Amino acid sequence: MDLSEIEDKLKDFPHDPELFYQQGLLLAEMGESGRASKSWRRALELKPDHTRALNLLGTTYLSQNRLSEAEELYREALVRKPDQPQVLNALALALSRSSGVPEAIELWNKATELDPGYTQAHYNLSSVLVKEGKDDDARRRLEQVLQLDPEDIYAKNSLGQLLARQGFVEEAESEFRGVLELEPGDLYAHNNLGKLRERQGDLEGALEQFEAVLAIDHEDAYAANNKGRILAQMGRTEDAIKTFEEVLEAHPDDSVAHHNLGRVKAQLEFWSEAIAHYQKALELVPNDTYALNNLGRAQISLEQYESAEHNFRRSLDLLPDDPFALNNLSICLLKTERVDQAVPPLERVLALYPDNLLALNNLGYAHTLLGADQKAEEIFQRVIELSPEDHYAWTNLGLSLTRLGRFEDAIACFAAILKQHPGDRFATNHMALALMNHGAVEEALALFEELDASAETPDAQLSNNRGLALVALERWDEAIEAFKSSIQADPSDLSARNNLGIAYVRQSAYEQAEEQWSEVLTRDPDYTEALFNLGLSAAERSLWEQASERFNQALVVDPNLHVVRYQLSLLYASQGLADKARQEFSRLEDAPDLKPASMDEWRKDLEKILAEPSEEPKEEPSEESEESEDSEQPGPKKIAPLRARTKKPKRKRLTLKKKSKEE
Repeated sequence: MDLSEIEDKLKDFPHDPELFYQQGLLLAEMGESGRASKSWRRALELKPDHTRALNLLGTTYLSQNRLSEAEELYREALVRKPDQPQVLNALALALSRSSGVPEAIELWNKATELDPGYTQAHYNLSSVLVKEGKDDDARRRLEQVLQLDPEDIYAKNSLGQLLARQGFVEEAESEFRGVLELEPGDLYAHNNLGKLRERQGDLEGALEQFEAVLAIDHEDAYAANNKGRILAQMGRTEDAIKTFEEVLEAHPDDSVAHHNLGRVKAQLEFWSEAIAHYQKALELVPNDTYALNNLGRAQISLEQYESAEHNFRRSLDLLPDDPFALNNLSICLLKTERVDQAVPPLERVLALYPDNLLALNNLGYAHTLLGADQKAEEIFQRVIELSPEDHYAWTNLGLSLTRLGRFEDAIACFAAILKQHPGDRFATNHMALALMNHGAVEEALALFEELDASAETPDAQLSNNRGLALVALERWDEAIEAFKSSIQADPSDLSARNNLGIAYVRQSAYEQAEEQWSEVLTRDPDYTEALFNLGLSAAERSLWEQASERFNQALVVDPNLHVVRYQLSLLYASQGLADKARQEFSRLEDAPDLKPASMDEWRKDLEKILAEPSEEPKEEPSEESEESEDSEQPGPKKIAPLRARTKKPKRKRLTLKKKSKEE
């Protein structure tokens, strides 16, 4: 009967539930789901136990995501007849899609107890168990389905996916191959084999499977997206971009393709284009935490820290314990110098995942920024225990040990890096610095010269470090040339200018030295080392007023420069200003980071100078007083004499590691 015939019959038999059921079937075939649902509801009003009408109406509600209506329908049916496996299965489906997973599991268990051969209930239960992380229970259910029906390709595909995730690669492949024997063109099996090949690192094999899918259905967006990802991993970025663009041409609103295209653009460091695609993906799927994290990382690369932080926090609102978002947020906070705020997110990651290498490395880096190198050392040691070849951890461990003054351990650390990576210039440079601090200056200089000889372009820092080694060896002329080379390579490097001034002073070239320090202060008026060196230079020539002015300027910039305050107190003592000298020295008494032994030694020096007759300040030192090393001067004791200084060991910069999740 066609629809008009059924409607005519309903005029004569308005209380026939079967006619209403048939009417619903025809309307559903015509795409009239609303009218079909109305017909099935009428059939159930007339005959509440009309099972077929109940199933079709419930299925329609589920397809329209009308979960509460579906649940109400099935519960009413179970009140009338509690032990209906099909109704129990349908109600469990509705509950599993809302917040009733525990009850859904109970209902499926009951359905399979009533009908052990009910494969659909076993299968549906396995799907929910996988989502709940109960893989072993899910596996048993799928195996039970296949015992009942060995040719169930859905169960075989699902079991293969589960086995692959558990690391049973051969067993997983056997299931997928079994599907293809039953259904040679099964797209799911080809796609699953492609993912399995990728997991094994066989990119060519993965590409072959995804292309097999596209040969069957060239519009399969899932396979095309996976093909593009594989091409990107193979370094075929142009082909990957073309593949994603073809997906978007056919499916402009494919959020996965936008996301994947964004990832390739980010790989090429086309950050603005990457951001545009991530934002489009999020327009389509606003709560995609993966896209939010990738968008934030791209924004960090463009120093758009506020926007990046917003996206990381938005991701954490959706998934509060997502280790990727927590790590990314901490990196953003570290880059904006909010180190104290960066520590709690990292500690949260490690509370959840104690062996998370990214969080451990970032936490170690945070502690170095806080000056807690001892704590940082412990963390980097932990990383190396977990991952003995972690280059980032080895490098930062060496830098922490250097800052702690444990030069021998630092040298061993950099040696371990160079054993793994012989051409690592960063490690070689810092190993040389550690050797120099350890007293092995000749060995350090040899490394600096080796690096200098192999440098493709002039390296300012390397020339500066070479100059420091030459200063330590008192090879002044060569040191001056090295510092000049550093300045020529990078005129903005104030450290090299400061050191050049020191080398000049060692040759009593005070005018040239002060010219360099003055240039430093022109570029940075708060450069305390230049102020201090100008003060010491003046003090060496008994230019008390000029020395006092420079020391006080340095202390205005940083009141905690204890050696400057100490020298200032000696300066006053040399002029016979005992009260002023003791008053200045008393400010050191409460300094928490000064060792008592140092204070005792400094106090003795002060009292010794106060006991000696003071000297009148000179307008200009005589040529003889500058050159004579034997003449005694009652000026400040040179406990912190002019010396070449290097910057603190650089901390290895933060790197944004890619999230491993795949589309």
